Amino acid sequence: MLGLRTIRGKTTIAVIVILLAAMSALTGVLVMNQRTAFREAQLARQDVMLSVLSFDLNTNYSAQGFTRTLTDDGRLVSASMPQLPQFDHHIIVDASAEQTFGMVSLLQWDAAQTLFIRLSTSSVWEGDRGIGTALDDPAATAALRNGERAHAVTTLNGATYNSTLVPVFGTDGSVIGALEGAEDQRHIEGLLDNMMRTSALTTLAVAFVAGLIFVFYVPLALRPIRRVNAAMSQIAAGNYTTEVPHVTMPDAVGTIARNLQTFAVDLAEANAARETQARVQSQAGDAAKEETRVQSRVVADISKGLDRMARGDLTTPIDSPANNPFPVQYDGLRKSYNSAIAQLGEALADVQLAAGSVQDRSDEINQAAENLAQRAESQAATLEQSVAALNELTASVHHASERAVRAEQVGRNSRADAEDGARVMRQAIDAMEVIAASSQSVTRIIDVIEGIAFQTNLLALNAGVEAARAGDAGRGFAVVATEVRALAQRASESAHEIKTLISASADQVTVGKDLVHKTGSRLNDILGHAIELQEFVSEIAAGAREQSIGLDEITMGINQMDGVTQQNAALAIEVNSASGTLTRTAEGLVSTLGTFRLTDAINGRQMASGRSRTRSAA
Repeated sequence: MLGLRTIRGKTTIAVIVILLAAMSALTGVLVMNQRTAFREAQLARQDVMLSVLSFDLNTNYSAQGFTRTLTDDGRLVSASMPQLPQFDHHIIVDASAEQTFGMVSLLQWDAAQTLFIRLSTSSVWEGDRGIGTALDDPAATAALRNGERAHAVTTLNGATYNSTLVPVFGTDGSVIGALEGAEDQRHIEGLLDNMMRTSALTTLAVAFVAGLIFVFYVPLALRPIRRVNAAMSQIAAGNYTTEVPHVTMPDAVGTIARNLQTFAVDLAEANAARETQARVQSQAGDAAKEETRVQSRVVADISKGLDRMARGDLTTPIDSPANNPFPVQYDGLRKSYNSAIAQLGEALADVQLAAGSVQDRSDEINQAAENLAQRAESQAATLEQSVAALNELTASVHHASERAVRAEQVGRNSRADAEDGARVMRQAIDAMEVIAASSQSVTRIIDVIEGIAFQTNLLALNAGVEAARAGDAGRGFAVVATEVRALAQRASESAHEIKTLISASADQVTVGKDLVHKTGSRLNDILGHAIELQEFVSEIAAGAREQSIGLDEITMGINQMDGVTQQNAALAIEVNSASGTLTRTAEGLVSTLGTFRLTDAINGRQMASGRSRTRSAA
């Protein structure tokens, strides 16, 4: 874990502060993108309202010539009708508003007032429906009169609505009305304002804290290096009594300060020794000159080393070759200088490693942001296609639900007709049984008539015999007896024929009775199937209604998901831009540190660390 008092830790904290500042800026951009996406989602919901309203109108008024024009994704473009209906109820607009959780209206063009007037609307306030209210947006009115879709901000029943309108054309191509889908803006604007205020306050707070940290902490972190560098300049200028600051710090700056302090002490001692030697030289002659030469060489080598250090060259220590060794009495000074530039090189190497690590991580963030942006764009496109397909499926399920309700009504009517037919058939069976009983009664009556005819024939025969015995006196009676006998014979033959016909009719009635019984049995079976079919159709209609409600809820959820996906895509693009900025900043830091020349060992360690980061990235 990096110590907060080391240069690497301080540099890391500075980079984190920059990242926090960038994220606070992204928060503001995200809020603006969310507001735009929220508006696009609102327009999509209004398009769904118009599609559902036009579907319901097409279902109920297609016979009166209502037609509609849709885009490939199910969005309503326009509608047409010979003339707008005069509504005696508002079931259609209420049902459409209930399904879409908005406000829908049907408006008619009033040429006398040059306004669009609402014929039917779902807006109700304190029991008063907004019938007869006008569209009070002149720009939207002009667009509708030109046959174009329009967006309006209108006031209705004390509330402000943001609405989308499509024109309704008559048979001659003129605009006779409009369909309206709208949402109340009070709740939505409240949410947006709260979101804007919260995001703005958060952004300002984060930016303020980041600014304070950047303004006060970064100079504070770099102050020890500047103070040590100032002390080094004073020592290089010959002020060997300069106090070296920050010698107690535990990091590389503290090590450099301690080495510099030792170096200053050695220089002070060397300077004192040189002055002493100068005094001695004035007395000692050649020995003093030799010491002066040695000190001059020491000062020259140290000055050159300090000059190289000032130019950023940390690769060349003060050497002590075998053919011209550094003076032994000053060798501690040389070693102190060499140790100081080595410690400073390692410190700068740590800074470069931290900068390189930041650059590598920013490259990874940049690549990840690019991939996220591409996936978010692909997901947004796929989700948009899914929304269009689901809208079409929702319209289809609405249509199937309407047909199922109608099929349920037809099933009820068929069941009632089958029940009436079964009742009539039972009455026909009862009538056939009565006819069969009557046929048997008629047969018995005819048997009686045949008996009477037989007795009459027998009496007429006896009367003829008696008339013959009476002679001339019974001749007239014999004629009458003959006629009566002939009449009885004809009555007997007629009764026999009638009996034969009645017997045949009775047989036919029996056959008809059996057939009616069979027909009644079949009608009972048909009635049972009709009842079962009606129950199935009722279950199907109920299921279709539940599916329609479920699809409406799914459609709303996917529309909201579409808006969120668009927001994520915008955020990914902004993060990509921020990571690119971070990458360029890290490259600038690496380029600045590259002006320092380091030793081969330190460069080798940096190269090994770079290869390790490359393998990790791979």
